[in-house]
Amino acid sequence: FLYISPTGVDSPSCTELSPCKTLSHTIQQATPFSTIKVLNGNYDYFGNTNIFLNKSIVIQGESDSTFSCDEFGVFSVASNISLTFENIKFINCNYVVKSEESIQDLILQLINVNTENCFNVISLIGSELSIEIQQSKFEKILNSTINLINNDENVNNFISIHSSVFEKCDLNAGL
Repeated sequence: FLYISPTGVDSPSCTELSPCKTLSHTIQQATPFSTIKVLNGNYDYFGNTNIFLNKSIVIQGESDSTFSCDEFGVFSVASNISLTFENIKFINCNYVVKSEESIQDLILQLINVNTENCFNVISLIGSELSIEIQQSKFEKILNSTINLINNDENVNNFISIHSSVFEKCDLNAGL
C-alpha cells in the first residue's frame, strides 16, 4: 500500500509512517494495480487535481477523506485501465473522472463515494466502458452526473448503479 495524508510530505516512500501529501505524487510512485490509502482529513486541490491516469489503481479512503477541488477536475483517464474509488468525498469539482479523447476498456468503480457541488462527475467518450456505482451519494451536481458518449454503435458500454442516492442532479447517460 501507498499512503497519503493532508499533513504528509511528498517523498519516494509514501508509507503509513511517512505518508505523502498529494495524489499526483503518490500515483507517480505507484505501480499498476497499487492501492493508495487516503488517511482521514481534508485535501485541497494543489497536487490532487488535473491528474492524467494511465495505470490501474485503487484509491481507498478511511471514514472521512475529502478532496476539495476548487472547481478543478480530478482525473483524466487513458484506455485499458481500472480505477476504483472507495470511501472518498469530492466537493466543488469540475469533474471527478473524464476522458479527453475516445478511450476503450475502462473499468470504473465508485464504492461509498460522495460528491457534492460538482459540475460533472463522470464524463467519458469511448467504448467498452464499464461503470459500477455502489452505496454512493451524488448531491447538487450542476451539469451531468454521468455522461457517456459511445462513438462505436457496435460496442456496448455498461452502467450498474446499486443502493445510491441522487439529489438535485442531472443524470445524463448519452449512450
